[in-house]
Amino acid sequence: MKQEYLMSIPDEDVLVAYRQEGEGKKNFVYFHGAQDSMESFWQCLAPLIPKNEYRLTAFNYPGSGDSPRRVHGRHSIEWLAEVAWKLLTILNVRSACLYGVSLGGFVAAELAKKHPRDVEAMALQGVFSSSDELCALSKKIDFVRNKLREWPKFSFVSLESFLEVRKLTR
Repeated sequence: MKQEYLMSIPDEDVLVAYRQEGEGKKNFVYFHGAQDSMESFWQCLAPLIPKNEYRLTAFNYPGSGDSPRRVHGRHSIEWLAEVAWKLLTILNVRSACLYGVSLGGFVAAELAKKHPRDVEAMALQGVFSSSDELCALSKKIDFVRNKLREWPKFSFVSLESFLEVRKLTR
């Protein structure tokens, strides 16, 4: 197993487990679902992404996987996006392709809403919404929705398509 690290997030009183691989110039960040952890990314999706082109980053939300639970306060999508943003800032991850599954899709979208210039592309899987806010966000970012047909089967061609669709529409 590759090395995981724990990062203390300033002003949040939490530790976040994360892992990075790859030497590429482009950044790819994975946001896991509510009952999941970053391990599913490393086992299933990461092997499909060319590590000579991408620097891959995945992390566990506080209370998920190897990240200790937050002692006080409530978790919210906004708070998880802020924790993610602070971690990515510390790790110097900018202009990234975001890939969010279920809850992770909402967290990724919230991060993109607050920091659209630092998002090159975004794919959301298992996210349902007809909100005007998400539609407005899609005008700023090449929004690839449901590129993977079914989570258990994976559509490898769809992931490759996502990796090809990554320019920002500003």
